[in-house]
Amino acid sequence: MQSSLSRNVIKRAAVAGILLFLLTLPLPLLRAPSALFFLCFAPALPLALRARLPFLETLALAAALSPVLFGLVVLALITLGAGSSAVWIAASGAALCYIAWGGSLPSREPQERKHALWMAAIVLVIAVLVFYLPATRMWWRVRSDSWFHAAVFHRLSAHGLPLIDPYFSSLRLQYMYFYHILFLSAAALLRIGPFASMIFMNAVALASLALGFNFLSGLFARRSFPRLLGLWLALLGMNGLFFLFFPLRFARALFGETKGMELLNTFFSLSPPGHETASAFLSIEGNQFMLLEKFMLGTALSLTLGLVCVFLALFVTLRRGGAVRVVLMAVSLAGLLYLHLIIGAAVLLVSAAAAVAVRVLERLYPAAAQVGAAQGTQQGTRQEARRPFPVLRAAGAMAISLAVAAVYLASVLPRSSGESSARIALQPGYMVGLLSDVLAPLILLALALRVVRFRTALREEALPLVIWICILAAIAIAADLPTNNETKFSFLLYLPLAALAPAALEAPVPASTDASRRNGGRRAALVVFIAAATVPLNAIYFANAARDTSAFTVTSDERALYEWISGSTEKNAVFLEDNDIVRIPVLAGRDQYWGTAGYAKVWGYPQDVIARRRHLRDTVFSEADSAAELSIEDFVDVSRRPFYIVCRTDAPGGREAAAKLSASGLFRGVFAKETIQVYRLED
Repeated sequence: MQSSLSRNVIKRAAVAGILLFLLTLPLPLLRAPSALFFLCFAPALPLALRARLPFLETLALAAALSPVLFGLVVLALITLGAGSSAVWIAASGAALCYIAWGGSLPSREPQERKHALWMAAIVLVIAVLVFYLPATRMWWRVRSDSWFHAAVFHRLSAHGLPLIDPYFSSLRLQYMYFYHILFLSAAALLRIGPFASMIFMNAVALASLALGFNFLSGLFARRSFPRLLGLWLALLGMNGLFFLFFPLRFARALFGETKGMELLNTFFSLSPPGHETASAFLSIEGNQFMLLEKFMLGTALSLTLGLVCVFLALFVTLRRGGAVRVVLMAVSLAGLLYLHLIIGAAVLLVSAAAAVAVRVLERLYPAAAQVGAAQGTQQGTRQEARRPFPVLRAAGAMAISLAVAAVYLASVLPRSSGESSARIALQPGYMVGLLSDVLAPLILLALALRVVRFRTALREEALPLVIWICILAAIAIAADLPTNNETKFSFLLYLPLAALAPAALEAPVPASTDASRRNGGRRAALVVFIAAATVPLNAIYFANAARDTSAFTVTSDERALYEWISGSTEKNAVFLEDNDIVRIPVLAGRDQYWGTAGYAKVWGYPQDVIARRRHLRDTVFSEADSAAELSIEDFVDVSRRPFYIVCRTDAPGGREAAAKLSASGLFRGVFAKETIQVYRLED
């Protein structure tokens, strides 16, 4: 036994050594297996194995929790001053975890292997749809939030912690930066840039979601075919029945404040083809129009979805395990709190309420504590008492997660309120959009209530999940969050509903030829329904997205500017530019004094500080040409750091600003091209 154990340790050490060696090779493609192993598999594997679950469920835990554990180690090391070496120390630690873990992966039954292959095929098809455009076109990589995340990436990699907002230097970044720790780690392991690293992390998130959803849906449907259809629906069917809500558009065109064919043309136009046109066509009352769009740009939300599925699977089966499941729940919930405050806080609050509600129901209705039980099966013929829902275990997991996340949350939460805040309000339009998002699995869930097997499950794992869904739905309907963040609740509602849907697809075993024929017809009808809920939405979007002509351009003068800034200015320099242009933090790696009006509004910074910065920008770039308008007192906030102003002379106000700075005596010109001039504040 001892020699066998030694041989296993030697084998694992050899594998870890080879994978560490691959990280030294020049091609990112050769380093990718190592990055996946150390970032997304090895850290959580020893913990996942202790849950004693089947192979795919164990893999789901490892894939969802490993980035969390890896990121926590990197975050701790960077906080202690390890700098860029933090990622390599964490990778070495992951290698040691892999070498030291005991036991082996659960064996895979032939049916499970076949199921895994079909899952891989589904994920591969979707990965091609999702990642082709970001991988081949620059505009798709840099659009929307991806740009800001790249700016934070450069700030973090160059200066470490505490993290300063690169758009509003030197204000503390009041934004969840754990996501940036993760794709900074991936970028270091693969030696790639931030935008490519975001694509890599989205691929990890897609695989994690597929595995986590399979874990959750497998609690309610044992057969492979229903679970595969459920996975297809989960990934492609959010807002899939959007076309059923088109009559509302006709009604608005006929009876709303704005009427007529012009409004109808706006509602139903698919011209010019592109992302914006397709999203407007598919969106119902401004809802989250499709799930896969979150995997096409840089966002922490994509990584939360697999964690949500894993957490819910552990939560609803908490009766089955002890301390290990508590720890697994705590790690998954901590990951949610680190990645996305709205998602993490919602899961925490709803889970706490659901745990108490389930326990109260068990006390009020003792008969619900009797379940059909059989050895090793989900069904049985004799009744026996089950354990009450372990509220204390759930509370323990939540307490651990809060303790782990407390310091981090304190470092990112706003210390003053922004211009808008959360409130309680019923929004009819939002409720319609929310219904559109979840309608397809909701219909299947209604059908599932007719299946005897599901009604039995409803008294077991499904009951906590149904209560969880109901509580979340109540919160989602009543909450009105800044910048429409309440629409994020659609994802939290959609995934558990989709996980329950396969129960409707799992027909009972036929007892006769007629019953078999009826089941076959029922299954065919459900397949047609799922096709109708997934194909039109995605066909419309991706056909239009592929024809999007949007492009990201950098002029020759701009390129020269960014090369000069990165090569000739101080690393702690601060730049001011007009018109909310925020290219310098990404393309030159330097901070800005003023970023964008949108972020200034919602980030929660002190309003007097934001007003002072806005006033300085407006004073510099106003059309008035009087140099007397500028005085050194205007620049007190930035006088301790090298301060530069960028004037684009081909933009409104740019030429006047350049003349004003030249005549003020406070600045001297340090860079000049035909369309761009830069002035530095004299010491």
